Amino acid sequence: MPETGFAWPRFLPKTAEKRRLIFASIIGGLILIFAAHATGRVWSGYADDFKHFYRAAHGMLRGENIYAAGLGRYVYPPLLAFLLQPLGLLSLNTAATLWILVNVALVLTAVVVATTEITNRWMPESSGKDLSIRWAIAAFAVVLAADKIHIVFTQGQTDFVMLLGFACVLRWMERRPWLAGLAIGFIANIKYFSLIFVPYFLLKKNFRAAFSSLATFVFFLWLPAIEVGLKRTTEYLTIAGGGLLHMTGAQVHHLQRLYIRPITWDHSVSITSAVFRMSRGRGLPDGFAVALLILVFCLGMLLLIIAARRAGVRLVPFGSGDDSPQTRQVTSLEWAILIGIALAFSPQATARHMVLALLLYAVGGALLLLERVPKARRLLVVALLAMAGATSLPPPGLGPAWLLNSWRAIGGAGWCGLFLTVVLVWIGSRTARDAMWPRGPQQVTGRN
Repeated sequence: MPETGFAWPRFLPKTAEKRRLIFASIIGGLILIFAAHATGRVWSGYADDFKHFYRAAHGMLRGENIYAAGLGRYVYPPLLAFLLQPLGLLSLNTAATLWILVNVALVLTAVVVATTEITNRWMPESSGKDLSIRWAIAAFAVVLAADKIHIVFTQGQTDFVMLLGFACVLRWMERRPWLAGLAIGFIANIKYFSLIFVPYFLLKKNFRAAFSSLATFVFFLWLPAIEVGLKRTTEYLTIAGGGLLHMTGAQVHHLQRLYIRPITWDHSVSITSAVFRMSRGRGLPDGFAVALLILVFCLGMLLLIIAARRAGVRLVPFGSGDDSPQTRQVTSLEWAILIGIALAFSPQATARHMVLALLLYAVGGALLLLERVPKARRLLVVALLAMAGATSLPPPGLGPAWLLNSWRAIGGAGWCGLFLTVVLVWIGSRTARDAMWPRGPQQVTGRN
């Protein structure tokens, strides 16, 4: 493959079809094992987080308050309970098993969509000649995120919906901005931080995607009103919003209380939680924590801009109309930045939420195949492994407990996510520049 300068290891088959079969088997095998284990847990009486979704959906079917039906542990807007009502007609075990099958379809689709799009952007010629490349990148990303995929299956959570939504945004945001906005509007009704893409679309002058994001967010936010009415939907949204305020420490006594962990929860691995833990632990006002977070965020963005500028790449320029391969590569880096920033600075992010880093691993896998400088490749490997291990090591029960607690306390996974994002931007910017001007640095922009 002259475009990548990469030779397949000798232990792999020489034909692309056989290599693709091996990589697809790795992906399918891991996901089926995780799904089978989760199914066994369900039928052994462990429905984990899914039971809260089920109770809320069942409550909506019966005209009950979904947050009371979910015992305060259903903390999402009413859309999820509204959509899961068909499962509420079944027994808990049957519904949980069907949800596992839905999650299998979601994660497989997300992996295929994301890695296909990333490969087409970074290696358009080679990926067309050798389809095993995209499957190799997909297998690489799935292996690095394997334990997080397993956690999502066993807990019956919604993270695979987010994974597919972000993959579709990358696929559509340039050529089908209305669909990209629809994806953001939908998943923002599960995790609000998805709306981080709206200011990005505005900066890129992708107004169709920005308008679609906001319009579909409002549409899905109020969609349950067709069944429960405007008054009840307003009540639900007020309760959900109050839950977010309660997470920050604000006292909202007049609202139904949801079981949402505080922003300082010791299982949260984000930089935001780490800063609030530090400030409140020392009796400092929250204003200090906010100011420190803004400073850290600005320094992080400065590092990203410098990493790109040193390679002659300008991130998020004010302009549109350029659809060259190099600008599409830079746009994928901007997409990775938004995901990395969302994970690092989320008000609350547990190890499970880091399954979204699978999308960063896919970008890193493509850059590993393209990077020809040994030192840069080693740095990328270190950043990828650091992120993969940040939420898994040290494992509970092994080694001193204080080590795990200290690692979580400082938001180790959040810092590793920020580090990986900076490394991806630096190496990706150099790669995009060299692909366009092999003999010298020029400026590449990320206009879409």
